[in-house]
Amino acid sequence: FDHSLANYPRKYIVTVAWDASSHESASFSWLSYAYAITHMGSLCGHVHRVVAYSGLLLSTKLFPRLQFSLDAFDLLHSLLIRTSIDALLRLCDKLPWKPEFAQELKML
Repeated sequence: FDHSLANYPRKYIVTVAWDASSHESASFSWLSYAYAITHMGSLCGHVHRVVAYSGLLLSTKLFPRLQFSLDAFDLLHSLLIRTSIDALLRLCDKLPWKPEFAQELKML
């Protein structure tokens, strides 16, 4: 605890819970959620900031303008994302050592 800040009031969030029965004033948009999760993911080091914000830009600005159907988006995701990750994981399986990130990706 930094005692030099002891005179400033601090607010802590202990538990946050939300579900469909929550009051409407407590609701949020999925866009707000995407921004929050991207920001937290990059701040906590789970994803590189450039990758996080590039993905956010694509998913919130570009993809909605292209008006993909769910099937078209699923095909695009399969070709670009799943195929790339599967190829990377196959490559990692052939390595004499097992990178930690590969094990984490497999769990997803």
